[in-house]
Amino acid sequence: MIVTDIDGTLIKDDHNALPPRVLAALEAARRKGVIVCAVTARGLYDAKRVLSMSGFTGLCAVSNGAALRDIKTGEIQYQRALDKQKLSTILSLCRESNARMHISTKEGYVLCNELSGARRPRPWDMSDWPEEDKPRHIVYDTVEETVERVGSGAELICIHSISGEPFGGDFYRSLLRAGELSITSSHPGGLDVMAGGVGKARGLRLLCQAHGIAPEHVMACGDHNNDIDMIRLAGLGVCVANGQPGPRAAADYVCPPNTEEGVAEAIERFVL
Repeated sequence: MIVTDIDGTLIKDDHNALPPRVLAALEAARRKGVIVCAVTARGLYDAKRVLSMSGFTGLCAVSNGAALRDIKTGEIQYQRALDKQKLSTILSLCRESNARMHISTKEGYVLCNELSGARRPRPWDMSDWPEEDKPRHIVYDTVEETVERVGSGAELICIHSISGEPFGGDFYRSLLRAGELSITSSHPGGLDVMAGGVGKARGLRLLCQAHGIAPEHVMACGDHNNDIDMIRLAGLGVCVANGQPGPRAAADYVCPPNTEEGVAEAIERFVL
């Protein structure tokens, strides 16, 4: 089985489509009987179009492994979400630190206007997308309204610093005091916060269980710190050359960068 991250790994920096060589390598692997799955920090409705256009079917681990969902139907096979009290504490910390954030839920992305201007336009044109493939954005005005409406349904809270610089230790320690949490990063200058025990390695284990495959028979590809545990668990861990130092050090093989279709090179080398 091949499991792979999306952003910074499979796709280039336009966040829109897989390059032709990557598409061809994935399809060739499928023809050989290899199962191909995605494990992503994105929620389902932000990942669905690029995955569907790229031949992915069946199960996908989303929100850094907080949920296992069917790409086509959206059916939830597994979900571990934050409880309402932790959500309230985390969003209150975001308000105190003037941080941006969005929340992945089973219904789509939830944004909060109070937290640094939620209604910013998406960075790519979706005017010609089918309605069922468009990311679902739900916007609330205040932290209190967001907590009340989301309740215990937050799979992942993606927190962005306004400056783009990494958050300081005080903010991180404040998050830790909120209780049992999993904290990682899928993008520079930001943090991903999930319920305790959630991570991409958990997502990989769930996919392995669903398909009856042991982790040692998996090639896992990633680029950022949230991919480290998945890369370590897999029998063959691959990091693209544009990846962060942590996943590069954890990997068994460093392939060319995403801009040079590195995942295709790894599949051609080890699978085809």
